[in-house]
Amino acid sequence: MDALASALGILLIPVLLALPLRIAWQLRVGSSIDNMSYRADIRRILHAGMPLEAFRVALNDRAREAGINPQRQRLLEADTIYPLGLGHFILLPALFIFPIALLLAAPVILLAFPVFMATEFLLIRRNLLASALNLLRRLTNWQIIHIPRTLDTGEVSREHVMELSHHLRHFQRAPRLAFLGLFAWLVILWTFRIDQTGIQALMAILLYVVLLALVGVLGAAFETDLVFADPANASLTPIDLWLDSLLKPVVGFGLVLLLVRAMMEETRNGNPVLFSAVVIAVLYGAALVGFAYQWGYALVRGQTVRNVFETQAMEQFSPLISYDLTRAEGRLVFGAKMSMAERKEQSKELLAGGLSFADLEALPRSETAGQIPKRPKA
Repeated sequence: MDALASALGILLIPVLLALPLRIAWQLRVGSSIDNMSYRADIRRILHAGMPLEAFRVALNDRAREAGINPQRQRLLEADTIYPLGLGHFILLPALFIFPIALLLAAPVILLAFPVFMATEFLLIRRNLLASALNLLRRLTNWQIIHIPRTLDTGEVSREHVMELSHHLRHFQRAPRLAFLGLFAWLVILWTFRIDQTGIQALMAILLYVVLLALVGVLGAAFETDLVFADPANASLTPIDLWLDSLLKPVVGFGLVLLLVRAMMEETRNGNPVLFSAVVIAVLYGAALVGFAYQWGYALVRGQTVRNVFETQAMEQFSPLISYDLTRAEGRLVFGAKMSMAERKEQSKELLAGGLSFADLEALPRSETAGQIPKRPKA
């Protein structure tokens, strides 16, 4: 029992460290009045359903007036769009040692590169992913629509690519990829019962690489504005969140089940303290490899994969209508606008960054702001 209690205590260390890391993160990002005011401007734009880059000139002026330097400005935007949760703070130390992690993860990334390209070829180049979604649409009677999302801070220049603000976007998936790596190791540990540590580690890495390639390519393709619309249940589910809803129960429940079983076996026949230390090491190692992969693949291939998939989607699901979903004065406004192809062309003009906050106030929603529509007479 003492060994089991010590082992559980080791497993809880990352969770206990998450609270002081959260406080340190808030101090690092900044919570002054000027920073909070700038965050409020960001949320106004997001709630209006507009991309931040459309107001880039106005945002830069606001930041200069508030004395916020460009690097902190980018960090505030990224932290507002991609807030960190408990799982992120558990793995946050991996983000701070990322340059070193990139070197440590390089051998695994090189080993996995052919698997990544083969998975991308099958799912994207051979149009398998779009065809599978089309089949799912027919089976479920869901409709696939286009709703532009504003969760993007625009293209990142080369000199900013190593900034913390750029890492936050890709760090959002770090918990999913880290727990996926731990899940792969526990599956190998439970299935094959291999005594040789080297062979066990190699098989776990190979399984993790396959899962990482599959989830990574799907994640890159699903970073799009396509949404599953289920009229029967009155629900709208972005495709990337739908993927998360499939992965979390399987990986989460399987991870807990395998971890408890392995811990009980180690308590009876082995060293549970050593096992807990190995679990922590595998978790952080998988986080480093997964984050390095996500960062590198998104930087090199992410935009290309997303563009190809969007083109295939417009061909497969035509006519694909683009909708607006905005919030103003406590009211949600949802309406059809144009085709997805027309919206993609329009977005290029918006990203020029010439809109001002006066343009935001002059949007059509201001004409009926705060007014509740009357029921039409029979």
